[in-house]
Amino acid sequence: MAISKLELQKMIKNGESVWCLYQSHKEIEEMYFSKENKYNVMEVKYIDSGAKLCLVVNNDWYYPLEYLFKTKAEAEHYLHHANITRTETLPFLTWEEFSKINIKDIEFTDKKLNLYNLSGFGKIKLYRNIDTADETLLLELEATEVNFYKAYDECVRLFKGEE
Repeated sequence: MAISKLELQKMIKNGESVWCLYQSHKEIEEMYFSKENKYNVMEVKYIDSGAKLCLVVNNDWYYPLEYLFKTKAEAEHYLHHANITRTETLPFLTWEEFSKINIKDIEFTDKKLNLYNLSGFGKIKLYRNIDTADETLLLELEATEVNFYKAYDECVRLFKGEE
């Protein structure tokens, strides 16, 4: 767990050191608080979001407290285990499954596709960003198995980032 504002102020006063994530968060480094230097611990509030960021500041640099740790072990733990990402997989859907439902949301990173089976109208519709201001109808086809695969090909193309 990162250091609190109060803990950091105490460590600075005592001339102790902390461990920090360094160079794009790919390694850790020990940071010494020399009693000869002046450090400030301050909060910055973002105007647009209202979020607060707590920083330790020196004349030459500043560092967010969320990336400072009391021990090397805590810093290493964060370095190797925080913000783990995984590969995204496009959900698989068959024609048989699709023909039994009305709407299938297919969501993936920065895209939300909605594949509609409007069987009462005999249509398959593919929308992007449904229920938002940039809602776009991408595809409208007759509701057939062949056209389902065409629509799904379009989902795959968009999933792969091909615009």
